[in-house]
Amino acid sequence: MKRNLNLLLINPWIYDFTAYDFWSKPLGLLYIASILREQKYLVNYIDCMDRYNPKILKLQQREFPKKDEFGRGAFYKKEIKKPEILKDIPRRFSRYGITEGIFLEELEKAPQPQSNLDYICILSSRGCPFRCSYCASFRINPKLEFRNPAKVVKEMTYWNKEKRVKDFVFYDDALLINPKDNFLVMLDGLIYKKVNAQLHTPNGIHARMINEEIASKMYQAGVETIRLGFETVDSLTQSETGGKITNPEFKKAVDCLLRAGFKTSQIGAYLLIGLPGQDIKQIIDSIRFVIDCGVHPHLAKFSAIPGTKIWDRAKSYFKLEENVDPLFHNDALLPYLSPDITDENYQQIKSIVDYNSINSNML
Repeated sequence: MKRNLNLLLINPWIYDFTAYDFWSKPLGLLYIASILREQKYLVNYIDCMDRYNPKILKLQQREFPKKDEFGRGAFYKKEIKKPEILKDIPRRFSRYGITEGIFLEELEKAPQPQSNLDYICILSSRGCPFRCSYCASFRINPKLEFRNPAKVVKEMTYWNKEKRVKDFVFYDDALLINPKDNFLVMLDGLIYKKVNAQLHTPNGIHARMINEEIASKMYQAGVETIRLGFETVDSLTQSETGGKITNPEFKKAVDCLLRAGFKTSQIGAYLLIGLPGQDIKQIIDSIRFVIDCGVHPHLAKFSAIPGTKIWDRAKSYFKLEENVDPLFHNDALLPYLSPDITDENYQQIKSIVDYNSINSNML
């Protein structure tokens, strides 16, 4: 059926205390754009977060955006007045992305999607079989579904061979579930097709699932950045929050990765800080354990989300209202809402992590 409708899709600005292009792309919106095009709609697209926008580059007196070796970089920003509800938070608030003037100019011409891509975001599955108390993933995707791994390999091969894109970022919530039917198939396909790629897993992968075979194939296929979900060294908290990992399992996974050839600087572990009732000692112990295992700790500030198992407890702990403004789900507010972790505490904890980062990057 012939379509005669022109549609405009907009990836909006980020309004926040902080924002960074850590492989950030509106994957859902881009999927919608692809479906609409298949249905013969004419799709126009404005990306307010486009670091390659020629006018924003001209404003910064740059030919290309500043980026690291994997395509990540800072967004242009302008400090603005904080929302009234956040007026007492002692931090600067900004709008990240192109300027309002550039947006209005883009709106006049309604541009086609551009192809200035430093990296490609990949979603090979939706959903997660785990039900961690702090996570809302199951509310968004209650069913675990997998794409055809051969089609994922075909997609990645196209972008690599035809468009010269080297960095691919997996955003699956459960990338290592059923690996013999999914992730290992993808790794084998990339190895067989000799795809010269750098693969990244910033969303966190389940350390329990890593064995010698998976670690070896990850290394051969070009996995560059590994983030492991660990959360805490405390065994009771591990059990209460979902039981997805134990300390021995984590250590075993790291050992497999190191034996496969990965460097310490390539492997990181997410540590959840600010859980209701969590004390500073538990956080410090978790950091030390991860460092002793040979990987870099990454702090993930807890954010209380309605609908999660921990919500009622968190609501009481942080003194939040039942119908709390969504702005209070922002994890940047943790040091200002937590009765146990002050901003000074957080900065002290962060300094330990930063010190380790400097030393690990030398390895």
